[in-house]
Amino acid sequence: MGVNMKGSVQEIGDEDLQLQPHPHQEEEEEADKIGDNGAVMVDIPSAFERAKNCLVMKEYDQIIPLCDEELAKPDSTHTAETRLLRGTMRLLQGLGDGALEDFTKIIAMDGVDKTVRIATNLVNIKEGRKKNASVLKC
Repeated sequence: MGVNMKGSVQEIGDEDLQLQPHPHQEEEEEADKIGDNGAVMVDIPSAFERAKNCLVMKEYDQIIPLCDEELAKPDSTHTAETRLLRGTMRLLQGLGDGALEDFTKIIAMDGVDKTVRIATNLVNIKEGRKKNASVLKC
């Protein structure tokens, strides 16, 4: 519903609500994608985003190498999530030592919720209370 200039209410249909881009908006967005040297800049998903996509696509063999690639970047903003994904994949592949290393590093990170069940179970494993990594089922 809308109000006309005289104050009465009018019905507005869905077709009235379609937003149109500002005439110069598309030109500005395209200009933002051109570098100083004239090259077109393309948004490339991070290695972590590609690893998550591989998980969805069931391309499991590519996940650990993509996680390695993401963790090699010192400025990665996905370190905890990447370690969790890589550690989980390592655990599923029977690479318990590598999984434990990833999960232990997550536990030691600042700002990571320490109450996560997987972290609690890993602390128990590390302390020797549990001898089998299969207890890490969520």
